[in-house]
Amino acid sequence: MALIDISSRKQLFVDDDLIESTTHCAAALNRAEKVADNPVLWPEHPWEGGDVSVASVRWDDDAGHFEMRYRATRFVARHGRDEVVVEGEGDGRTCLAVSADGIHWEKPIVGEVEFEGSKQNNILPRHWLMDYTFPDPQADDPARRFRGHVRTGDTTSPGMTFDLYFSPDFRTWTPYADNPVID
Repeated sequence: MALIDISSRKQLFVDDDLIESTTHCAAALNRAEKVADNPVLWPEHPWEGGDVSVASVRWDDDAGHFEMRYRATRFVARHGRDEVVVEGEGDGRTCLAVSADGIHWEKPIVGEVEFEGSKQNNILPRHWLMDYTFPDPQADDPARRFRGHVRTGDTTSPGMTFDLYFSPDFRTWTPYADNPVID
């Protein structure tokens, strides 16, 4: 096996690809432990309605904490002739929560989106959001530290495409000049 330079980076061993041999050891997966403080996130503000669900969680090296984007939806009951129909209000809102340990979460005031006459909330503006996001640790350009993809069209149409965007801060997104990257 040829030597692979992994430097001092952490490695996730999910197979034996980087392991030449082992003696007196075995791979093991740690048993999951339920956190006593569950749930770790719950709706507590009027703009969150009655339901919150995690959209994404990432570690922010610059801030030194986890950043969670979560969906908050207000549900409305409509009384039909023979039934009660419960439906979400539009597609909900995306909000921000932060945590140093991934267990205890705070909802900082973002101050970007107005809700019932006030911007004192943690609602994220739509232009900060991408469908699929990830950091690019290989990026030479600081303006391209993060990448995001947006799907246009629907899965049943032949015109569905993916556009690529770049961001320095996970908030400001610039489209790639040669979009779409997948069509």
